[in-house]
Amino acid sequence: MGRKVRAMGFAMGFALASVSLSGYGQKARLTSPLVEDLCSRITKPSARDALLRQQDGVEDINNDGRPERAERCSGGEMETPCARYYAIDGKEILIVEEGFEWQDFQTFGRHAFRFRGHTFFLNSARHTPTHPVYVSYITPHNREHVVCEFRNERNEIVVASDGKYDRVCKAVASMSAQQDVVFADQGIVVPEAVRPRNASRDSFGSIGTARVDVDNDGKPDLVMQLSITSGFGRGCSASYFEILDDDGMRMHPEEKSHVFGEFQRPYWAVNCGSMSNRLFEYEGQIYYEGNALGTDDAPHVVAILEGAKIVEACTFQEAIQTTLFTVNERFLTTRSSGRAGARR
Repeated sequence: MGRKVRAMGFAMGFALASVSLSGYGQKARLTSPLVEDLCSRITKPSARDALLRQQDGVEDINNDGRPERAERCSGGEMETPCARYYAIDGKEILIVEEGFEWQDFQTFGRHAFRFRGHTFFLNSARHTPTHPVYVSYITPHNREHVVCEFRNERNEIVVASDGKYDRVCKAVASMSAQQDVVFADQGIVVPEAVRPRNASRDSFGSIGTARVDVDNDGKPDLVMQLSITSGFGRGCSASYFEILDDDGMRMHPEEKSHVFGEFQRPYWAVNCGSMSNRLFEYEGQIYYEGNALGTDDAPHVVAILEGAKIVEACTFQEAIQTTLFTVNERFLTTRSSGRAGARR
């Protein structure tokens, strides 16, 4: 069985009687210039946003000139967008993937839009349309084709929150002049208080401990580096840190321990992917870097703990360069032929 059809960008469960038919007028002929124009626009953020605002008539998912009804369905543990589609007579529409299968692409966002009288779908690597993967088109025969594919190059622009952090931000950006804190296994058992709820022994454990002046007050604390892995949702592999009391038996009683733990929480959430977090020293100060590789939706930051206060020293603004990888002009002449696995 195929996977349920993924959700689109229009509202689910609308009343057919209230749908305006103004968007189902004259269609431009699907030609190579039209497709190339569309796909080139996707590579430019401003043009892409303008396209996605074109929603008049988007309820016609299969370009047959009639609106369909959409209902949300479960996307499973992976939280993939999902919807079921129904024709005016109430019959469920089964979409057949033509020339590809859903496993060919890892996408978590699906956004419907109109262009020259046709409905298209932008499928993206994240819930937002900032990481385009491919554009698809569903024919009146309920065949879905890949129209074009994209590649995304990720860059970052580092911004210091204060001039006094300029040097450390530039050092992190250039990956120079920093010293990672080294954690060693010293036989300290993980205190029960720092174990996440429902974490099994196979998915959670200690990497090691180190004496670190984590709050830069001149007094080293006992810090434990922990790892957590999970197959739930999209999977997770991450490390994080806890400040312990001197004997390593429990959490440090001061407020700084709670603040530091809560600050890190977004960096080992259920859907954290492969999250790289670290403590490092730069010019005599200890800093925390969260999501160092920028692998997920969590922000990439460098922070410093000053007493019981977290200060974000550096933030990294993501810049995505999208390029057009390929245009599938073949679908213009073969879009109603062939067969692939139906998905519901």
